[in-house]
Amino acid sequence: MNQALREAPKPGGDQAFRIGLIAVTVIAVLAIVYTLHVASVVLIPFAVAMLLHLLFSPLVRRLSKIGVPSMISSAAILVALLVGLFLAGNSLIDPAKEWLKDAPTSLRQLSREFDAIKRSFQEVKQLGEEVGQITELESDVSKPPEVEIKAQNGLDRFVENIPEFLASVAIIFLTAFFLMSSGDQLGRKVVGFGKSWRAKSRIIRVCRGMQNGVSRHLRTITLINLSLGLVTGVALHLMGVPNPELWGAMVALFNYAPYAGAIVSTLVLAVVGVTSGETMAEALMVPGVFVVLTALEGAVITPMVLGRRLNLSPLVVFLSVVFWGWLWGIPGALIGVPIVSSIQVLLADLPPTRPLAQLMEG
Repeated sequence: MNQALREAPKPGGDQAFRIGLIAVTVIAVLAIVYTLHVASVVLIPFAVAMLLHLLFSPLVRRLSKIGVPSMISSAAILVALLVGLFLAGNSLIDPAKEWLKDAPTSLRQLSREFDAIKRSFQEVKQLGEEVGQITELESDVSKPPEVEIKAQNGLDRFVENIPEFLASVAIIFLTAFFLMSSGDQLGRKVVGFGKSWRAKSRIIRVCRGMQNGVSRHLRTITLINLSLGLVTGVALHLMGVPNPELWGAMVALFNYAPYAGAIVSTLVLAVVGVTSGETMAEALMVPGVFVVLTALEGAVITPMVLGRRLNLSPLVVFLSVVFWGWLWGIPGALIGVPIVSSIQVLLADLPPTRPLAQLMEG
């Protein structure tokens, strides 16, 4: 009798267990987010290296089938990528120097135009005060505080960050090399976690599906971004905008962050248009052309090319950019969507989490 009473379920026991489980889950999520933020210096290069691994692993696997060792093919791919990035960056040094040389003059011109707008508002304010004095209405209009803008030396800050940048690049490429060159060995070790043939085959399917899917997605997005940057640069060149190759490269890079990248590029090109155009129509034409191009890319080209592969809902894409941008800054905003796309592929291949992956789809 006493044994039966001890084994009987206590009222509210299940509810207390669920509340405790939810509390533990929330604490675990907060701990993970805090760890991701604190360890961002290490985790950002590792995340970029993992994306490179997912991007180039199918190519390494194909080359290994024709007899090329994975270590040699991985090194060749990464060296070619590093050389390509170096040449691209080197080609943008002169336009960047020219823009930095002309930036003070352009910014002074922009400041004068804003001063003209400010004077117009001050005239309206003065007129309102005069009307208030005529009608003997007291007006308690406080004088706006003067804001002193201190220019920071961006060049000194850039020079100070060069060692940290080079260390991050070294971590990215070395980690990507080890992941790519030992992809099959790592895959066999992961498959060993499966206790049955069915579990092992599922692990192989998930790994290959994630690699192929994310690789295809990143290749397609990269091609689209490069095309958008090229078309934008050509359009700006035809319009006579200075340094069109610099702005085209900026558009191609920022477009990795959906929505946010387009907004930032539009604002930057608006400033470029104001400082380079002689009339208001010419100034508005620079960001206007980009808005048309990015709207065409986002509404027609990208959906037509990608179809439903790795199709994330716009809300998930926006939240990905916001969350990873808040967590890791600009690098997080640029790689946030590929990270979430990889997670979606993983969730879609696991039956327990497949509904969550479907919820993330557009």
